[in-house]
Amino acid sequence: MKLQGSALRLTIFIGEDDQWHHRPLYHEIVHRAHEAGLAGASVMRGIEGYGASSRIHTSRILSLSEDLPLRSSSSTPATRSAPSCHSSTSSSPRAWCASTRSR
Repeated sequence: MKLQGSALRLTIFIGEDDQWHHRPLYHEIVHRAHEAGLAGASVMRGIEGYGASSRIHTSRILSLSEDLPLRSSSSTPATRSAPSCHSSTSSSPRAWCASTRSR
């Protein structure tokens, strides 16, 4: 699906170790976005960050961190209704979500 005009973007921040029914949560988010017919979805791994725990996670070898931050972004034309942040983050208490409109 090619996006033309304004679009809605749903961005979800989760941890790499977050699970949904014994599978990575990011996997479930991408598959649900696909099933919902969204124009696209991507998952990016952060090299450093922190979240609700205020513990800094890093990919630097000396720190040997686990649970790196992940960002999942999905896009859909603005004429469609956007997926809700609540349904997207209900499976992880540490997740947070933002929905934005772009031109």
